[in-house]
Amino acid sequence: MSTPLRKTIVATCLVIFVFLTALLTLWFRQNQTIRQQQNVVEQTEKINFQFAIIREHITESILDRKFDKFPEIAVEMEELNQNISRVIANAHIPDEYKLSLMNQIDIPGIILLLRQIETDNQKPESLKRLNRDTRVLGERLILFDRMTIDYARRAIFALQSIIIGTLALSVFTLVIVLALLYRRMAVPIMSLARQTTSLKEGKNTSLSMPSGCAETDVLASFTKDLLDSRENDKAEIFRASQLAALGELAADVAHEINNLSNGVINYAQILADEDLNDRQSPEHDLLVGKIIKEGERIAGISGKLLSYSECHAKGLEPIDLNRLVEETLALTQHRFRSDGIEIIRKLQPDLPEFAGNAQHIKHLLLNLLNNARYALNLRYPAKDDNKILEVESEITFDKDEKYVRVAITDLGPGIPPQTLKHVFEPNFSTKPRGTGSGLGLSISREIAREHNGEICIDSEVGDHTTVKVDFPVN
Repeated sequence: MSTPLRKTIVATCLVIFVFLTALLTLWFRQNQTIRQQQNVVEQTEKINFQFAIIREHITESILDRKFDKFPEIAVEMEELNQNISRVIANAHIPDEYKLSLMNQIDIPGIILLLRQIETDNQKPESLKRLNRDTRVLGERLILFDRMTIDYARRAIFALQSIIIGTLALSVFTLVIVLALLYRRMAVPIMSLARQTTSLKEGKNTSLSMPSGCAETDVLASFTKDLLDSRENDKAEIFRASQLAALGELAADVAHEINNLSNGVINYAQILADEDLNDRQSPEHDLLVGKIIKEGERIAGISGKLLSYSECHAKGLEPIDLNRLVEETLALTQHRFRSDGIEIIRKLQPDLPEFAGNAQHIKHLLLNLLNNARYALNLRYPAKDDNKILEVESEITFDKDEKYVRVAITDLGPGIPPQTLKHVFEPNFSTKPRGTGSGLGLSISREIAREHNGEICIDSEVGDHTTVKVDFPVN
């Protein structure tokens, strides 16, 4: 079924190749003709210039009565005759022009006359004849020059007409071919693109292709299967990303819990070593309070981790954005502290709540915090005063719509503009192979859009990167 389209493309390429070859050949031919005709015109103009000098010499000799210079002028006339002979021998001048010129001029006669005038007793008659013959020669040379120029123009114009005609035919043929290709390929593909966009936006439309070629039908079928598979796999991709983030958190949380557990054990050991009489002392109550406090911290960390790791997301619920930010920071505080990263909170109090999925939003925040941590460690591998992460929340307005915004700013290396265009693409990552999944920002944008929100990145290389996420309140 794909053969007709392949043949059409091959035939189109052959037609274009033939026309381009013809145009290229004609172009070379035109350049060659122009050079040849320019050479002819230059030679004829040189002859006319040479004759003008000779005639000036003849006139000066007659006026000054210096007839002894005529032999020198005769030599100049012989050189002129040789130059005319070379022009006549040029194959690019029509034979009729050559014959016409040769039949109307008598240069050998003029040369003979010049040599005889010095000793001729009838000088007035000889001078009149010399004047007449040179005038005729000049007129014929000028006429020959004009005829060669006219012939050169007509030859070049004829070639240009052929080139223009061939070019017009090429353009006409190309337009016809492009129209056919547009109907068979472009129209079905554009229709497929529009319908694919509708499916991607969640509209329940089925793919239907206009009559075209079998290849576009195959493409439509494949695209439909791909979109169906994407919808089915979206939850699995989110879960995989969540598990990847959970795996990164597990070691840090385990280390934090281990430290707290050691404190509990130490306090308990101190209590165990006390005498019965000491158990009524204030120090005893203080140790018991510390044990309870450390235990509550362990329970809090475990509860946040368990809440984040739930397999089934809850439905929509009122979201306190500041609370989710604090809970997510609590999960990551150990790793930030161990990396020497200072967290600056600028959370606007009393933010309005909005309907959303808390688990998904925490996953979004965790992705952004992990990216910021990676950027800071990349720019500052060791401890540094500029290793700062700023988390800000606020109320914003856009076209009379009210939003709550969370903005995460790091002072990392920044993102180059050519890279920034691709950061939301699935499987795109600037991290070394095996370090990142390339799904973090892609999933984060999906989560933002699930809540009718939007995510944007402002970055300046060598200065900062700010990620802003807006959630509509209504």
